[in-house]
Amino acid sequence: MGDATRFKRFCEDPALGIEEAMQGIISAKPTIEWRDYIQNLLNILNQVPAVDLENGSDEDQSLLSRVRDTCDKHLKIISHSRT
Repeated sequence: MGDATRFKRFCEDPALGIEEAMQGIISAKPTIEWRDYIQNLLNILNQVPAVDLENGSDEDQSLLSRVRDTCDKHLKIISHSRT
């Protein structure tokens, strides 16, 4: 039953208490399987031919730098959360 259906049921039934109305509405936030995605992307990154890197453009260098910077930020968050 979706949130809209629950809300309609709550509005239409004056005997329904707040606990009943809230039952099932609070759900876990959807999470992405980020570990799997990153592992797949790492596998792809490891398959980039050396010749492509040797002939890389400024845009290629910028993209890889952004990947590194993002990884560094995430690693800092993990590191700080452990102290």
